[in-house]
This record gives sequence, C-alpha cells and structure tokens, in this order.
Amino acid sequence: MFKEEQFSDMTNAAKVLYGILLDRKCLSDSNGDAWRDEYGITYIIFTIEEIMNLMNLGNKKVNKMLIELEPHGLIYRRHQGLGKPNKMYYEDAKENAAFE
Repeated sequence: MFKEEQFSDMTNAAKVLYGILLDRKCLSDSNGDAWRDEYGITYIIFTIEEIMNLMNLGNKKVNKMLIELEPHGLIYRRHQGLGKPNKMYYEDAKENAAFE
C-alpha cells in the first residue's frame, strides 16, 4: 500500500488504519458465522470511539481517514440506524449482489 501508485494520495495514517481494520476482519473471519450478515458476508463493528482511543486521534481525523478509504474501494460502511454502530465491510464484499 505504501508503494502502490493508486494509494499515493492517501495519508499514511489512513493506510495504518486500514491495516488495523484488516486485522479486525481476520478476527471476524475466524469467529465464523458470528460476524456474517444475512448474505454470509463478513463484517466488523469498530466504532469511531474505539478507533479514536486506539490511535489517540480526534473524531474529525478518524472520520477523515475512513472517508479516505472508501473511494479507493477498500472499505464500505453500512448504516444500521437506531443508534447502532455501522457495519464495516471490505473491498471484496462490495462485489456481492447484496450491495447493489
């Protein structure tokens, strides 16, 4: 990611965050169906507050980094509503028909 031209416009902080999110996805994958939605797609729940605490950053910075990841197709956030945290999916999930 640090050497790929397609990601050259992303901040290093966003790239590090993506690595953290990928690590969380591996945990979700290893827990089987507990972290799969109704379509069988693996997701994670990682709140803005959790990211803020882990990376020692503010709300605006964390949101900016998440927004950086989306146009590159690295993550997709699906709102749950009713005060629930967003489900976060990865690039391969977007190709699934459930997201059309």
